[in-house]
This record gives sequence, C-alpha cells and structure tokens, in this order.
Amino acid sequence: MSAVGLQFGSLKLAGDPINAMDLAGKMGLPLDTLSRAVRAESTDLAANPRLNQWQPGLRAVANLWGDLTAMFGGEENARLFMKRKRPELMDQTPLHYLEQGEPEVVQNLVHAMREMLP
Repeated sequence: MSAVGLQFGSLKLAGDPINAMDLAGKMGLPLDTLSRAVRAESTDLAANPRLNQWQPGLRAVANLWGDLTAMFGGEENARLFMKRKRPELMDQTPLHYLEQGEPEVVQNLVHAMREMLP
C-alpha cells in the first residue's frame, strides 16, 4: 500500500511539497540522516526544507515511511523496525541504508515482506 494521498499527523504525503524537517521529525531521525537518504547536504536541506530539488527523494522516503507505519501499525513500531538488524540486509539495519543514501534497499525489503503477507 502506497502512502501517496494519505496523511500521517501533520505530514501530508501528496499535493503540497514535503517539508524535510517535518518528515525527519515524524521518522525520529536527525535531519542529517534524512539529508543523506535524499542525497542532499544537511545545511542545504535545513535552509530550504521544501525546495523542489529535494522533493523526489523526500517523496520516496515519505512513501517508505507511510508503507512502514501501515505495515507495522504505527510510527513507534516503524521506528523499531528501522533500528533492528535484518538478516535480509546482511545483518544491517534499514536505518543504515538510509544513512548510506540507499532508501530503495529498504523499500525493496518492505515490498518483499508485503508480498509474503497473506
């Protein structure tokens, strides 16, 4: 289930530009971690959190976050998932891949997990 068109608290995931500060707050991440996930300099992202240049990456991470909160029943469980090592990720945490600028690795895992659900 994609998060496009849904709203989690004050974070809109469709229509308006996504604010990087809001997304980082919802995910419980430092802005620096989110900046690496969207391949931006943290100072640039902090100065211009809604800049069009960052929107594709922010939307991808916001959609991932929406998928995780839907799959795990809320933000706290999604945060726990992001911090736990996964054998499918070579015993790394999903958060590790965000920090490496590879949110698509986590999205692929979530997609595979969703496919296995009845």
